[in-house]
Amino acid sequence: MKLYTPEISWHQKEPIFSVDFCPNTFKLASSGADFTIKIWFVKEQNEDDRSISIEFLANLDRHVKPVNVVRFSPNGLLLASAGDDGAIILWKLNVNEKPSSSFGKEEDEDKESWNVYKMLRGHVEDIYDLAWSPDSSQLITGSVDNSAIIWDANKGQSLKVLTDHKHYIQGVCWDPRGSYLVTHSSDRTCRIYTATNPRCVHNISKNNMSYMIDGQLVKCKYTRMFMDETMQSFFRRCSYSTDGSFLFLPAGLCDGNDKPRMTTYIFSRESYSKPLRHLPGPKKATLAGKCSLLLLN
Repeated sequence: MKLYTPEISWHQKEPIFSVDFCPNTFKLASSGADFTIKIWFVKEQNEDDRSISIEFLANLDRHVKPVNVVRFSPNGLLLASAGDDGAIILWKLNVNEKPSSSFGKEEDEDKESWNVYKMLRGHVEDIYDLAWSPDSSQLITGSVDNSAIIWDANKGQSLKVLTDHKHYIQGVCWDPRGSYLVTHSSDRTCRIYTATNPRCVHNISKNNMSYMIDGQLVKCKYTRMFMDETMQSFFRRCSYSTDGSFLFLPAGLCDGNDKPRMTTYIFSRESYSKPLRHLPGPKKATLAGKCSLLLLN
């Protein structure tokens, strides 16, 4: 396998907190601590070495604080963004409007015009993560106010507020098959909800499984599965595999051999009572897990 690593150095040299590809185009959205969202077009430059080029398309700047997350809707028609200002903005591309420059330089002029479609308000603190429903009609957001809110994307209204967690919600995801919602919190729990008439059906927090660690079978103590709030990160971004068969939970902790080890847990949708596998990682906690959009044989 050959890898090519393109580099984007804009965002005023501030940290970038989120990137997301549009499902049906080669557009990429990025957001970060400079309060802005940028839209890019990624295209193949040379078929021989598979190198790519990245073209700037638009700068979106309605947020007044850092933007922690951007996500395209599954149908590719909307872009959702959220951050420290507690607002969720739904953006829509206007193909009939001539774009205006945001940077003031000719080579950096906007090539697309994105308008605010809806602005959703309900959280009272920073928003760390969001996820769309498979049909693009709803989304879920997780916040520092310990709550997750399910929204109607078309009406811009709150449908349900989930308040089971005792600390920050740092990750959320929506089952690609439409059955479950997931919230991951710094209270060291992950909760699985039914997507229809949401109610918590699984609370993942403790583990007594055995694992192969450094070639030895080690039985973990009946212990907490996740890092506590002292983990130095804003995010615990959980995700499902593309086909919905597996759930990936970062910020995991396996206490085998009395030596805490960072890991990412993998659960089968057939059983949320115990992890199917785990992926031991480096010395620092994992922050996110993401599968390829392509199903590989």
